Amino acid sequence: MLNLVSNVLLSQDVADLTSDADRVQELETMIRDIHDELTKPNLSDLFPALASLDLQGRRRRTAKRLTRFFDFFDPFIQRRLKDVGERKEDFLDVLLQLHSADELKIQTIKSFLLVRSLRGRDRYQLSNGGMDDG
Repeated sequence: MLNLVSNVLLSQDVADLTSDADRVQELETMIRDIHDELTKPNLSDLFPALASLDLQGRRRRTAKRLTRFFDFFDPFIQRRLKDVGERKEDFLDVLLQLHSADELKIQTIKSFLLVRSLRGRDRYQLSNGGMDDG
C-alpha cells in the first residue's frame, strides 16, 4: 500500500520491500503515529484556556513527528529539484512546477505530501474494514 501511494505522489517506490524493510517500517510508523496523534481526543479542545500549557504533550510530539516526516521526503524533493529537465508528470512534479513559478514554498509541498499520505492511510483502513495492521 505504501508503494502504491508513493507511486502516485512521486512516480517511484519509496522503498524496495525486500531490501529497505526498515525504511518502509519507519515511514509506515511515522504516518500511523501522526495520524493517531491528530485523531486523539485533546483536552485543549474542551478547555481552550489550557492549550498554551500543552498538558498532554501533543504539540511537542506532533512537531517532532512532523519534522521526521518532512526530513524523510527531503531527499526525494531535492533530487527532483536537481533534475529540472526530467519531468515525471506526477503529483510532486505539478507541485514543483508551482514552486518554480513562485506560487508554492517547499514547506507547502511537504505539507501536501503529508496530507496525501495520511489520506492514503485512511483509504487503506476503510478498504480493510477499519482494521489497522500496525
